[in-house]
Amino acid sequence: MAFDPIFVAFAVIVLNAVPAFMPPTWVFLAYIHLTSGGDLLSLALLGAVCSTIGRIILAKWSGPLVGAFMNKPMRSNAEFAQKELSRKPFASFLFTFLYALSPFPSNAIFILAGTAGLRLAPIISGFFLGRLISYYALLVAAGFTADAVGSQLSLEGNYRWLLDIAGIAATLVFFLVDWKEIADKFREKKR
Repeated sequence: MAFDPIFVAFAVIVLNAVPAFMPPTWVFLAYIHLTSGGDLLSLALLGAVCSTIGRIILAKWSGPLVGAFMNKPMRSNAEFAQKELSRKPFASFLFTFLYALSPFPSNAIFILAGTAGLRLAPIISGFFLGRLISYYALLVAAGFTADAVGSQLSLEGNYRWLLDIAGIAATLVFFLVDWKEIADKFREKKR
């Protein structure tokens, strides 16, 4: 029996729209593949499309929600990041593409992008392409390591919680560090 694409699409969008403490999408997709079968490439493509939609929702929601709790220095950092990163869309694409090739959570990237008001097009395209490749590769690998997938789906996997906490900490560091001052010092040293 093949997987139900509507169920998978809805679940993947939700997994990626929620900011933290959700199981990795690739683990969910691997579980679906191992229990329901179906074409790996179709499942990876559906996963990449729907995880991208979920991350867009996360970015759009995080702007107003996180922005409401930002003080003046945090807003200044977000404005500086927006200004600097908007000038380099290919760098945003490349960073997000390379990061999306990994199995690491990407929620912090989209929370930051939404809060800083970054152009989402290069970030989304890099994320989609990277996740398509990584989901396919991870689904193939999961087929060879079905026993390991079962332990990843349990709530006993502390590493997942640690990665989420690290993502939250990275988000906080982004707003608490004076990036303009660091960039100015870096530019002075280059002269």
